[in-house]
Amino acid sequence: MALFAAIASASLVGFGARMLLAARFPTLSRPAPPSRRSAEVPRRTPSGLLPKVASLARSIVPASRQSTDRLRLKLAQAGLKVPAPVYHGFSVAMTACGIAMAAFATPLLPEDKPAFRLIACLGIAGIAACTPRALLDARARARKKEVDAALPATLEMLAVAVEAGLTLERAIRSVSKRRSDALAQELAVVDEDISLLGYTRDQALGRLAQRCGSEDLALFASAVSVSSKAGAPIAAILKRQAAAARTRRFQHLEAEANKIPTKMIFPLAFLVMPGVFIIAVSPAVISIVSNASEVF
Repeated sequence: MALFAAIASASLVGFGARMLLAARFPTLSRPAPPSRRSAEVPRRTPSGLLPKVASLARSIVPASRQSTDRLRLKLAQAGLKVPAPVYHGFSVAMTACGIAMAAFATPLLPEDKPAFRLIACLGIAGIAACTPRALLDARARARKKEVDAALPATLEMLAVAVEAGLTLERAIRSVSKRRSDALAQELAVVDEDISLLGYTRDQALGRLAQRCGSEDLALFASAVSVSSKAGAPIAAILKRQAAAARTRRFQHLEAEANKIPTKMIFPLAFLVMPGVFIIAVSPAVISIVSNASEVF
Protein backbone atom coordinates (compact mmCIF):
# COMPACT_ATOMS: atom_id res chain seq x y z
CA MET A 1 0.00 0.00 0.00
CA ALA A 2 2.93 2.29 0.63
CA LEU A 3 4.05 1.86 -2.97
CA PHE A 4 0.51 2.53 -4.18
CA ALA A 5 0.36 5.72 -2.16
CA ALA A 6 3.77 6.80 -3.47
CA ILE A 7 2.75 6.28 -7.10
CA ALA A 8 -0.57 8.07 -6.62
CA SER A 9 1.11 10.96 -4.84
CA ALA A 10 3.76 11.28 -7.52
CA SER A 11 1.10 11.29 -10.23
CA LEU A 12 -0.92 13.99 -8.48
CA VAL A 13 2.18 16.08 -7.88
CA GLY A 14 3.21 15.75 -11.53
CA PHE A 15 -0.22 16.74 -12.84
CA GLY A 16 -0.39 19.63 -10.39
CA ALA A 17 3.03 20.91 -11.40
CA ARG A 18 2.13 20.70 -15.08
CA MET A 19 -1.10 22.61 -14.55
CA LEU A 20 0.76 25.24 -12.51
CA LEU A 21 3.30 25.69 -15.31
CA ALA A 22 0.49 25.94 -17.85
CA ALA A 23 -1.19 28.65 -15.76
CA ARG A 24 2.09 30.49 -15.24
CA PHE A 25 3.15 30.25 -18.90
CA PRO A 26 0.05 30.31 -21.08
CA THR A 27 2.03 29.82 -24.30
CA LEU A 28 2.68 26.23 -23.29
CA SER A 29 -1.00 25.35 -23.51
CA ARG A 30 -2.01 27.74 -26.27
CA PRO A 31 -2.94 25.80 -29.40
CA ALA A 32 -0.87 26.41 -32.48
CA PRO A 33 -2.51 28.74 -34.99
CA PRO A 34 -3.41 27.16 -38.32
CA SER A 35 -0.63 27.59 -40.83
CA ARG A 36 -1.15 27.54 -44.55
CA ARG A 37 2.25 26.02 -45.06
CA SER A 38 1.81 23.27 -42.51
CA ALA A 39 2.48 19.76 -43.79
CA GLU A 40 -0.58 18.32 -42.14
CA VAL A 41 -3.12 16.61 -44.36
CA PRO A 42 -6.63 18.08 -44.06
CA ARG A 43 -8.25 16.09 -41.31
CA ARG A 44 -11.72 15.45 -40.07
CA THR A 45 -12.36 15.71 -36.36
CA PRO A 46 -13.44 12.23 -35.21
CA SER A 47 -16.53 11.78 -33.11
CA GLY A 48 -17.08 9.40 -30.23
CA LEU A 49 -15.68 8.67 -26.80
CA LEU A 50 -12.00 8.93 -27.75
CA PRO A 51 -12.04 12.68 -28.61
CA LYS A 52 -13.81 13.46 -25.34
CA VAL A 53 -11.29 11.49 -23.29
CA ALA A 54 -8.43 13.03 -25.27
CA SER A 55 -9.82 16.54 -24.75
CA LEU A 56 -9.99 15.97 -20.99
CA ALA A 57 -6.47 14.54 -20.93
CA ARG A 58 -4.88 17.34 -22.93
CA SER A 59 -6.62 19.92 -20.75
CA ILE A 60 -4.84 18.33 -17.78
CA VAL A 61 -1.46 18.00 -19.52
CA PRO A 62 -1.33 20.59 -22.35
CA ALA A 63 1.28 20.37 -25.08
CA SER A 64 3.57 23.15 -26.21
CA ARG A 65 3.34 24.60 -29.69
CA GLN A 66 6.62 23.03 -30.78
CA SER A 67 5.65 19.55 -29.61
CA THR A 68 2.25 19.91 -31.29
CA ASP A 69 3.91 20.85 -34.58
CA ARG A 70 6.28 17.89 -34.34
CA LEU A 71 3.42 15.54 -33.55
CA ARG A 72 1.37 16.97 -36.42
CA LEU A 73 4.22 16.30 -38.84
CA LYS A 74 4.73 12.78 -37.49
CA LEU A 75 1.01 12.02 -37.87
CA ALA A 76 1.16 13.27 -41.46
CA GLN A 77 4.19 11.06 -42.15
CA ALA A 78 2.31 8.09 -40.68
CA GLY A 79 -0.75 8.84 -42.79
CA LEU A 80 -3.09 9.03 -39.80
CA LYS A 81 -6.12 11.28 -40.17
CA VAL A 82 -6.14 12.26 -36.51
CA PRO A 83 -5.64 15.83 -35.23
CA ALA A 84 -2.45 16.29 -33.24
CA PRO A 85 -4.21 17.52 -30.04
CA VAL A 86 -6.45 14.44 -30.05
CA TYR A 87 -3.48 12.08 -30.38
CA HIS A 88 -1.65 13.96 -27.64
CA GLY A 89 -4.66 13.58 -25.39
CA PHE A 90 -4.80 9.88 -26.24
CA SER A 91 -1.13 9.51 -25.24
CA VAL A 92 -1.79 11.26 -21.93
CA ALA A 93 -4.81 9.04 -21.32
CA MET A 94 -2.70 5.95 -22.04
CA THR A 95 -0.10 7.15 -19.54
CA ALA A 96 -2.81 7.65 -16.91
CA CYS A 97 -4.16 4.16 -17.63
CA GLY A 98 -0.66 2.74 -17.21
CA ILE A 99 -0.29 4.46 -13.83
CA ALA A 100 -3.69 3.11 -12.77
CA MET A 101 -2.77 -0.41 -13.90
CA ALA A 102 0.50 -0.19 -11.98
CA ALA A 103 -1.37 0.96 -8.88
CA PHE A 104 -3.89 -1.89 -9.12
CA ALA A 105 -1.12 -4.44 -9.76
CA THR A 106 0.86 -3.40 -6.69
CA PRO A 107 -1.12 -5.53 -4.16
CA LEU A 108 -0.72 -8.59 -6.41
CA LEU A 109 3.07 -8.45 -6.34
CA PRO A 110 5.13 -10.07 -3.54
CA GLU A 111 5.49 -7.76 -0.58
CA ASP A 112 8.90 -9.10 0.44
CA LYS A 113 10.48 -7.78 -2.79
CA PRO A 114 9.96 -4.00 -2.82
CA ALA A 115 12.56 -3.42 -5.52
CA PHE A 116 10.80 -5.86 -7.84
CA ARG A 117 7.45 -4.22 -7.14
CA LEU A 118 8.84 -0.78 -7.91
CA ILE A 119 10.50 -1.92 -11.15
CA ALA A 120 7.35 -3.76 -12.26
CA CYS A 121 5.11 -0.76 -11.60
CA LEU A 122 7.47 1.63 -13.35
CA GLY A 123 7.72 -0.80 -16.25
CA ILE A 124 3.94 -1.00 -16.67
CA ALA A 125 3.57 2.77 -16.54
CA GLY A 126 6.53 3.30 -18.87
CA ILE A 127 5.24 0.83 -21.47
CA ALA A 128 1.82 2.47 -21.45
CA ALA A 129 3.41 5.92 -21.83
CA CYS A 130 5.79 4.95 -24.65
CA THR A 131 3.47 2.68 -26.67
CA PRO A 132 1.53 5.41 -28.58
CA ARG A 133 4.66 7.19 -29.78
CA ALA A 134 6.46 3.92 -30.58
CA LEU A 135 3.52 2.73 -32.69
CA LEU A 136 3.37 6.10 -34.42
CA ASP A 137 7.09 6.03 -35.26
CA ALA A 138 6.82 2.45 -36.56
CA ARG A 139 3.88 3.36 -38.78
CA ALA A 140 5.72 6.42 -40.12
CA ARG A 141 8.78 4.30 -41.00
CA ALA A 142 6.63 1.66 -42.70
CA ARG A 143 4.78 4.28 -44.73
CA LYS A 144 8.06 5.93 -45.78
CA LYS A 145 9.31 2.56 -47.06
CA GLU A 146 6.07 2.06 -48.97
CA VAL A 147 6.36 5.51 -50.54
CA ASP A 148 10.00 4.96 -51.54
CA ALA A 149 9.14 1.58 -53.06
CA ALA A 150 6.31 3.03 -55.16
CA LEU A 151 8.19 6.16 -56.27
CA PRO A 152 10.04 4.81 -59.38
CA ALA A 153 6.92 3.30 -60.98
CA THR A 154 4.88 6.40 -60.12
CA LEU A 155 7.43 8.73 -61.71
CA GLU A 156 7.46 6.58 -64.84
CA MET A 157 3.66 6.80 -65.05
CA LEU A 158 3.87 10.57 -64.62
CA ALA A 159 6.45 10.77 -67.42
CA VAL A 160 4.24 8.73 -69.77
CA ALA A 161 1.22 10.90 -68.94
CA VAL A 162 3.15 14.13 -69.56
CA GLU A 163 4.50 12.79 -72.86
CA ALA A 164 0.91 11.99 -73.84
CA GLY A 165 0.08 15.69 -73.59
CA LEU A 166 -1.13 16.17 -70.03
CA THR A 167 0.20 18.86 -67.76
CA LEU A 168 2.01 17.73 -64.65
CA GLU A 169 -0.97 18.72 -62.50
CA ARG A 170 -3.38 16.65 -64.61
CA ALA A 171 -0.88 13.79 -64.67
CA ILE A 172 -0.70 13.82 -60.87
CA ARG A 173 -4.49 13.68 -60.69
CA SER A 174 -4.66 10.82 -63.19
CA VAL A 175 -1.97 8.73 -61.48
CA SER A 176 -3.49 9.27 -58.04
CA LYS A 177 -6.77 7.81 -59.32
CA ARG A 178 -5.17 4.82 -61.04
CA ARG A 179 -3.03 3.63 -58.14
CA SER A 180 -3.99 2.67 -54.60
CA ASP A 181 -0.72 2.76 -52.65
CA ALA A 182 0.43 5.29 -50.07
CA LEU A 183 2.13 7.51 -52.64
CA ALA A 184 -1.06 7.69 -54.71
CA GLN A 185 -2.93 8.87 -51.62
CA GLU A 186 -0.33 11.57 -51.09
CA LEU A 187 -0.56 12.62 -54.74
CA ALA A 188 -4.31 13.00 -54.26
CA VAL A 189 -3.53 15.40 -51.41
CA VAL A 190 -1.16 17.28 -53.75
CA ASP A 191 -3.99 17.62 -56.26
CA GLU A 192 -6.26 19.00 -53.53
CA ASP A 193 -3.57 21.45 -52.44
CA ILE A 194 -3.26 22.80 -55.98
CA SER A 195 -6.91 22.79 -57.08
CA LEU A 196 -8.69 23.58 -53.81
CA LEU A 197 -6.26 25.26 -51.40
CA GLY A 198 -4.50 27.49 -53.92
CA TYR A 199 -0.93 26.27 -53.48
CA THR A 200 1.45 26.49 -56.39
CA ARG A 201 2.84 23.30 -57.84
CA ASP A 202 6.25 23.79 -56.25
CA GLN A 203 4.68 24.48 -52.85
CA ALA A 204 2.44 21.42 -53.08
CA LEU A 205 5.35 19.16 -54.04
CA GLY A 206 7.44 20.62 -51.22
CA ARG A 207 4.63 19.84 -48.79
CA LEU A 208 4.50 16.33 -50.22
CA ALA A 209 8.20 15.75 -49.54
CA GLN A 210 7.89 17.14 -46.01
CA ARG A 211 4.74 15.15 -45.31
CA CYS A 212 6.27 11.85 -46.42
CA GLY A 213 9.74 12.44 -44.96
CA SER A 214 11.35 10.95 -48.08
CA GLU A 215 14.68 12.15 -49.42
CA ASP A 216 13.85 10.85 -52.90
CA LEU A 217 10.64 12.86 -52.97
CA ALA A 218 12.56 15.93 -51.83
CA LEU A 219 14.97 15.48 -54.74
CA PHE A 220 12.03 15.05 -57.12
CA ALA A 221 10.33 18.21 -55.86
CA SER A 222 13.57 20.18 -56.12
CA ALA A 223 14.24 18.91 -59.66
CA VAL A 224 10.73 19.82 -60.83
CA SER A 225 11.05 23.29 -59.31
CA VAL A 226 14.42 23.93 -60.95
CA SER A 227 13.29 22.58 -64.33
CA SER A 228 10.14 24.72 -64.34
CA LYS A 229 12.21 27.83 -63.65
CA ALA A 230 14.78 26.91 -66.30
CA GLY A 231 12.17 25.98 -68.91
CA ALA A 232 13.37 22.38 -69.28
CA PRO A 233 10.89 19.73 -70.49
CA ILE A 234 9.12 18.10 -67.55
CA ALA A 235 8.91 14.68 -69.22
CA ALA A 236 12.69 14.38 -69.52
CA ILE A 237 13.11 15.44 -65.89
CA LEU A 238 10.56 12.83 -64.79
CA LYS A 239 12.35 10.10 -66.75
CA ARG A 240 15.70 10.97 -65.22
CA GLN A 241 14.20 11.16 -61.75
CA ALA A 242 12.50 7.78 -62.24
CA ALA A 243 15.76 6.17 -63.35
CA ALA A 244 17.65 7.74 -60.45
CA ALA A 245 14.97 6.65 -57.96
CA ARG A 246 15.04 3.08 -59.30
CA THR A 247 18.85 3.03 -59.07
CA ARG A 248 18.73 4.27 -55.47
CA ARG A 249 16.08 1.64 -54.74
CA PHE A 250 18.30 -1.14 -56.09
CA GLN A 251 21.28 0.17 -54.14
CA HIS A 252 19.22 0.23 -50.96
CA LEU A 253 18.07 -3.37 -51.54
CA GLU A 254 21.66 -4.46 -52.21
CA ALA A 255 22.81 -2.80 -48.99
CA GLU A 256 20.04 -4.55 -47.05
CA ALA A 257 20.98 -7.87 -48.65
CA ASN A 258 24.63 -7.37 -47.70
CA LYS A 259 23.58 -6.94 -44.07
CA ILE A 260 21.89 -10.35 -43.93
CA PRO A 261 25.07 -12.40 -43.21
CA THR A 262 25.92 -10.08 -40.31
CA LYS A 263 22.40 -10.34 -38.92
CA MET A 264 22.55 -14.14 -39.15
CA ILE A 265 25.59 -14.38 -36.88
CA PHE A 266 23.66 -14.16 -33.61
CA PRO A 267 20.90 -16.66 -34.55
CA LEU A 268 23.54 -19.10 -35.74
CA ALA A 269 25.68 -18.60 -32.65
CA PHE A 270 22.88 -18.97 -30.11
CA LEU A 271 20.44 -21.35 -31.85
CA VAL A 272 22.26 -23.54 -34.38
CA MET A 273 25.78 -23.85 -33.04
CA PRO A 274 24.81 -25.26 -29.60
CA GLY A 275 22.92 -28.12 -31.28
CA VAL A 276 25.80 -28.81 -33.67
CA PHE A 277 28.25 -28.73 -30.77
CA ILE A 278 26.16 -31.21 -28.77
CA ILE A 279 25.86 -33.58 -31.73
CA ALA A 280 29.60 -33.40 -32.45
CA VAL A 281 30.83 -33.70 -28.87
CA SER A 282 28.27 -36.17 -27.46
CA PRO A 283 29.90 -39.37 -28.92
CA ALA A 284 33.30 -38.39 -27.55
CA VAL A 285 31.85 -37.59 -24.12
CA ILE A 286 29.96 -40.91 -24.02
CA SER A 287 33.12 -42.78 -25.01
CA ILE A 288 35.20 -41.03 -22.35
CA VAL A 289 32.59 -41.71 -19.66
CA SER A 290 32.32 -45.40 -20.60
CA ASN A 291 36.10 -45.86 -20.65
CA ALA A 292 36.43 -44.10 -17.31
CA SER A 293 33.76 -46.34 -15.77
CA GLU A 294 35.65 -49.45 -16.96
CA VAL A 295 38.92 -48.20 -15.49
CA PHE A 296 37.48 -47.25 -12.13
